[in-house]
Amino acid sequence: MYKRPYEHCHMLRLLSLLLALTFTVSLPLAAQEPDTYSVEPDTCSVMPEGDVLTSPSTLTLCDNHRSCHFHARQLVAPAVFLAVGASGLIHNSPLDKLSDATHDEVKDLDFHTKADNFIQYVPSVIHLGLGLTGVKAKHKCIDRCLAAATAYVCMVAVGNGMKYAIREKRPDTGARGSFPSGHTATAFTGAELTRIEYGNAIGAAAYGVATAVGVLRVMNDRHYIHDVLAGAGIGILSAKVGYWMLPVWHRVFKGKTVCPALSIMPTADPVNRQYALSTAIVM
Repeated sequence: MYKRPYEHCHMLRLLSLLLALTFTVSLPLAAQEPDTYSVEPDTCSVMPEGDVLTSPSTLTLCDNHRSCHFHARQLVAPAVFLAVGASGLIHNSPLDKLSDATHDEVKDLDFHTKADNFIQYVPSVIHLGLGLTGVKAKHKCIDRCLAAATAYVCMVAVGNGMKYAIREKRPDTGARGSFPSGHTATAFTGAELTRIEYGNAIGAAAYGVATAVGVLRVMNDRHYIHDVLAGAGIGILSAKVGYWMLPVWHRVFKGKTVCPALSIMPTADPVNRQYALSTAIVM
């Protein structure tokens, strides 16, 4: 039976919910961080091969950067996303009903795109590379690399741990591991890293990309709404952990001159529809 356009109201609720939570919960919290920082010059250079970033420098503690220190209020945004997302796992909860209704309408739309497999990495590229273009960053290149590596290790550990523990069925194939959304977690990790490093204006753009990834995961019928909300929470939390760990890494390498190399290797498995971006830092 043909559905009139106004009957697809759940898709509008989906977009409104994701956008409202993203920009009203996450970004305003950044105002609690100081606007002025003691910034050292970014001495990163691009090697001739074009795939390695190097920065010969002596690491120093980032005591002037509040993002490097834990504050309980920084947990508010990820906690809200995770709590709201987890509520969708409760049978017949409001979010569970919304997820099911949206899933039914997505099947009717028959929408498919692979764009989300690639744009999930855009915020991460912005975080690591924007400073090389002359945009003022709050931390040196080596610090951005260390924060990103730590954040993504945390994101993969927490996200995959929850997938294997909860084993929710995917809406399209029924395969286990739908909760939380790994694509969304990857995108929001990069978005929060970008916001911390470059401020709210550039961060808003990165969050917009991350939100688009979450929406596309639902519209592709790969995830429910609550999956992508939980993924956003994990991503935001992981990014914060990445910067909280910077003072620890500085103490580990204190007094040492290091020349780190960042290697980025994308991998793709079209048969199983799996894509990944592997990163490694060699000290």
